[in-house]
Amino acid sequence: MDTTNTATLFHGTWETDDEWTTNLGLCLTDDLDIAESYGESVHTMIISLDDMVVCHINNDVSVCWDSNDWPCDNDDDLSAMAAEGVDLITYSDGTETGAEHMTFRIISQRALDALVAI
Repeated sequence: MDTTNTATLFHGTWETDDEWTTNLGLCLTDDLDIAESYGESVHTMIISLDDMVVCHINNDVSVCWDSNDWPCDNDDDLSAMAAEGVDLITYSDGTETGAEHMTFRIISQRALDALVAI
């Protein structure tokens, strides 16, 4: 894998390694401490961003918390974004304790296929 434009990302979960799988809509963060706050099991992934269409969504974390509506958090929004050719979105997110962080959400099959567990 060419590492010129590679991101190391983390996914925290309460699922065991046997239960956890990657999927479209998967949320990751580039902050290990934040990932650890989402669960006792943290999966480390790398992804080459070369040739990926990455779209940053400007969102208000407090509005998302109030409405419990996060970018591409449902199948219709996920499909619509994928239909526009987007592979990965980034947006401001927040943990249950209020710590804000950047989330990277997998939108396309191409991005999902590019994830490599390390």
